[in-house]
Amino acid sequence: AGATIASFVSYGAEVQYGVMHEPHYDQHVLVLAGKLTMIFDEDIYELTTGDCMRSRFDVAHTFANRSRSAVKYLVIIAR
Repeated sequence: AGATIASFVSYGAEVQYGVMHEPHYDQHVLVLAGKLTMIFDEDIYELTTGDCMRSRFDVAHTFANRSRSAVKYLVIIAR
């Protein structure tokens, strides 16, 4: 079972997620267009078009757009 979610973040916006206790799920983020900043506590990653990253549910994290245009990405959740 799983899901693919298409999403976007407008310029200057952030989406914050707290710790989720879902040990049997795996999440991947694929940037389709733009630049997405992924923040995990003190760790900051800049993803651009074509980049893919696994993100964990058991760590609070933020999707942020610090660029001057919208960013489009997919979130792929697998169980």
